[in-house]
Amino acid sequence: MTLDWSIEAGQGSRARPYTSIDFINNAYDDIVSDGLLDGLSAGGVQLMIGNQSIDANTYHHDIAVVLMRHVDNTRNQTGFTREQMLPAALVFNGATDAVYAGVAPIDIDEDGAVITNFTPAENSTVSGDAMFSVDLYCTTGVQQAEFFIDNVHYSYSFIPISLPPDITATKQFYVPLFQSAGTSGLHTLRVEATCVGGTVTSQTNNNVTFDNL
Repeated sequence: MTLDWSIEAGQGSRARPYTSIDFINNAYDDIVSDGLLDGLSAGGVQLMIGNQSIDANTYHHDIAVVLMRHVDNTRNQTGFTREQMLPAALVFNGATDAVYAGVAPIDIDEDGAVITNFTPAENSTVSGDAMFSVDLYCTTGVQQAEFFIDNVHYSYSFIPISLPPDITATKQFYVPLFQSAGTSGLHTLRVEATCVGGTVTSQTNNNVTFDNL
């Protein structure tokens, strides 16, 4: 987990990346100064890991997010799956103890879904039957994708009904784009991704030409 932080702090190429000992030492200096995990040591000095500052959210939100990233990483040797790690991450993320200086929890899916490979692509031409397709990733997992044509709902793409809400890593969602979807000419396509945590993120592809639809 601290290796992930090391990379984010710009120290990924160090001979010795930051370790849990570095993090624990910072946390010790933090709490003994004023009884709070607020990122400030004695005298109000800002605590850092490399060039990354520490605050109350580091101890609950950031830990939760890194836990979920770690289970998706090839470095994960814990044997835990996302399904097993998510409850622990949600406990960390939702912590409201006084030791966190009264800082309210941040939504674990604060940044929303990561949307990639949304097709048909912007400024492209679609002829005949095609496919709405998108790759999605959320910290908590992806609940559903919803597709729109010219701001009119076209279709949902759900996880197969026999499975629980998807908490695998990046997943492809797709639905057929039938000839009856729209008239020939320019159209605007949009996808809305809903994370298991409820956060909704969208991406719009403009100027998609339907030819002979």
